[in-house]
Amino acid sequence: MELRKAELSELDQVMDVYEDGRRALADLGIDQWQHGRPSRAMLEADIVNGELFACVEGDSVLGYVMFSLRGDASYDRLEGSWLSDGDSENPDYGVVHRLVADSRTGRRGVASFLMGQAEQLARAAGMRGVRLDTHPGNVPMHRLLAKLGYTKCGTFHLVGCPEPVTERYAYEKLV
Repeated sequence: MELRKAELSELDQVMDVYEDGRRALADLGIDQWQHGRPSRAMLEADIVNGELFACVEGDSVLGYVMFSLRGDASYDRLEGSWLSDGDSENPDYGVVHRLVADSRTGRRGVASFLMGQAEQLARAAGMRGVRLDTHPGNVPMHRLLAKLGYTKCGTFHLVGCPEPVTERYAYEKLV
């Protein structure tokens, strides 16, 4: 498996993989990603900003992850404590959002690979940690993060989110 930046020319494929992820979450009874997010415009912006990465093997795309060094203002509202000290104005952390592994490619460790690559990108940029959040009901993601050594640091609520459940569990790992 290799990591590369996603390109605008593959936006239809990006949408297809995220739609697969949306169906997988729905099959688990999780309302995350069921209300128009991530949208095409959101994913297009991720690509334009150079923040959407693809996990590829040969000619096949196995998954995507958004990774940013810009901080996340939502994380300033954490009810709990982060492991690193940065805030959205002065981030000392990288941010992972929109992690998806194409279920049609089978269980191949794609999510673990993408998380490991995000950690390497953060480390190379001199960041202290990697932060991310997920829906309380996304048990597969909670298990993955525990397996990879992430610490649950607290909770916060998304603002302007169309989903019925706006609470998110926040995680961080020092790198």
